[in-house]
Amino acid sequence: MEVDQPTLADVVFVIESSAINGAYINELKTNYILPTLEHFTQGAIDEREYLIAERHATLYGIVTYRTASNLLEPVCATYGPFVQPQKVIDTIERLPLVGGGMESHAHMAEGFATAHSCFDDINEQRHMLDQSQLQRHCILICNSPPYQMCVNENWKYNGKSCEQLAVLFMERKINFSIIAPRKMPVLFKLYMKADGDQPITTNNYAKNIRHLVLLKGYSLNERAPSAVGGGNGPGGMPMQPQMQMNMMQQQQQQQQQQRMPLGVPGANPNLQQQLQQQQQQRMMRPMMANNNPGLRQLLQHQAASPGNQFRPQMGGQPNQMGAGGPMVGNRNFDDGGYEFMQ
Repeated sequence: MEVDQPTLADVVFVIESSAINGAYINELKTNYILPTLEHFTQGAIDEREYLIAERHATLYGIVTYRTASNLLEPVCATYGPFVQPQKVIDTIERLPLVGGGMESHAHMAEGFATAHSCFDDINEQRHMLDQSQLQRHCILICNSPPYQMCVNENWKYNGKSCEQLAVLFMERKINFSIIAPRKMPVLFKLYMKADGDQPITTNNYAKNIRHLVLLKGYSLNERAPSAVGGGNGPGGMPMQPQMQMNMMQQQQQQQQQQRMPLGVPGANPNLQQQLQQQQQQRMMRPMMANNNPGLRQLLQHQAASPGNQFRPQMGGQPNQMGAGGPMVGNRNFDDGGYEFMQ
């Protein structure tokens, strides 16, 4: 009777140790790190510890790298290797992801060099096993681009740049993945270098549209298409083609109305309707004044008041508002009515 052996893997997380990355680590842990550990564990993460030899289990390691603000401390730090995934989670939660000194870049090349050294150490523990069925994964979790500097603190990879170390991942058959809270062009370039300049797949694993999730060698649950993609409505439900056509026609009509000048007749239906209502109200006022002697006397009193003597527009030329403008009238003080002029 043959028993299927579980897939063995060496997984090294390379994490930027700065405050700008620590602000998103909880969100990244919930959406990507935990599902990644469950993928390699092939089940739910259990807090219980089991007695199992390290060379016959999936091993996890953590590498952190800092910015140039940490002058008196080593640039990189390592944790592990771990057999239990729960220890990986506990270690990530206790990482001091603070500081950074307002630096916009970080020593990513030093982190890559240290990750290669970790894979070298793990290989020594697995020298008696068949390496053909072993998977190796390096998962970068960062929020800053790398410095344009070569490696200085790792003697074995001294003088290598960040891109050269990314190509070395491909040469050593190490799957390189990236998880970042924002999209940066340099991360796309590094991912393509580690993948042999192959085109990036269209799989969308990001839970947030701003996140960058590029995976190689394993996969997570893909995110459903968003409403921006043209397939869903505001509530996430698919829209009917007829509704989409109606929305497009309404948008085109609104754009045409905005482009037309206000002085052109028919440019703004709402404005025309308001002007018609104002014109009707002005035409009704003289009729109401003739039928109501009290209102007629009030209008005559307002017209004869001293304050109205300084209104040249009442007895002068009507206001000119161009084609399609409102009808402006001159008061007739004899009968209290209005004489409308174009």
